[in-house]
Amino acid sequence: MVGGTLQCRASLSQRRHRQQNDSDMIPFLQMANANTTKIGCAYSECNSGRDGCDDSSSSIVLVCSYGTAHIQPNTPFYTEGRPCDTCNNTCAYRSLCNRTMSELECH
Repeated sequence: MVGGTLQCRASLSQRRHRQQNDSDMIPFLQMANANTTKIGCAYSECNSGRDGCDDSSSSIVLVCSYGTAHIQPNTPFYTEGRPCDTCNNTCAYRSLCNRTMSELECH
């Protein structure tokens, strides 16, 4: 998948547990991946009895769009190691690399 959109409906009473190599997880893993630098998300709530929902349901719709996918099936989405090991002395918040936009455009 190169680029893409994640669209899902979530219910607090419904949970699914998936395996790490499940290709349905690629959109989520794309968002969580450290190499993802371009992402935008929005959500909308549909309340029961309003907004076109029937009287018995409420739901949240989440949509995220992102740039080029760095995730492929059956590959890890993170690199094990100490926080900020690859940051070149630009560590922020004790565990995140603090890179400038010009550095990100080069990758």
